[in-house]
Amino acid sequence: MPAAPVFQKKPARGGPFRLSPDPVVPSPWAGVPPAEEDEIDELPQTYGTQALYLVACDPEKLFAYWDIDWSGFESDDEPAIRICRADGQVVQSAVIDHSDAGHYAGIAADGGTYFAELGVPRGEAWRSIARSGLVTAPPGEVSTDVVARYVTIPSQMRFRALGELLNPLAQSPEETPVEILARMQNDFVVQGPAMFVGMLPEQRSSLESLFSPAPLAGGRDASSHAPVTFPGAAPSEAWREALRRHLLHSETLAAAQARFGGSLTSPG
Repeated sequence: MPAAPVFQKKPARGGPFRLSPDPVVPSPWAGVPPAEEDEIDELPQTYGTQALYLVACDPEKLFAYWDIDWSGFESDDEPAIRICRADGQVVQSAVIDHSDAGHYAGIAADGGTYFAELGVPRGEAWRSIARSGLVTAPPGEVSTDVVARYVTIPSQMRFRALGELLNPLAQSPEETPVEILARMQNDFVVQGPAMFVGMLPEQRSSLESLFSPAPLAGGRDASSHAPVTFPGAAPSEAWREALRRHLLHSETLAAAQARFGGSLTSPG
């Protein structure tokens, strides 16, 4: 092994360090008077985009903000903002000032879809200035869907190969490979190897490899690296052992025992 290079530190003049009231290194701006403030450096009050935006803060509140150049409007015009549902129903209207840049609006906590519109009311007429896009507020109630969905992605398989394997098993065009795998893993817990009956041998072999038990933490079970085959459709002790190790890898023993009525035991 070659010797490590030796670096010699060049000593500074007057010792390792020194204090100075003036800059030690000459500044290229020395002697140049400070620049005067220029109004161009200040941010403009408006960029003139005439844009209106709407965002949902929570189930009961929306926030609208805008960039409007009011110089082209009459000084006695009183602009207003309207909050409307997607079908055009006005749910709130408020007068705003030319100096305003945002407005909060309270809404019903029903997860509705809204848009905002800025305009100038002139008698019964309404002159529209800007309109936002549609925004859907989050629901104001706890979801009734209490099903927790989990999926174990095989680390030895690329996503592209996973998609090529699982896409033919999709139940709808919108079902993604990850959703297909999650559904099949849940079916495997309930049905066991019976879910592979009727499949082509090549497809069955590839799918069985996805449900092989994973190694436990610390690599305590080296045999689990090998794919597990299921010769029959009926659950067997070998299948229950493989499933037990698979569940113990992905969830707690208590949750696994709850699935099978306490018939699973912890590995010794």
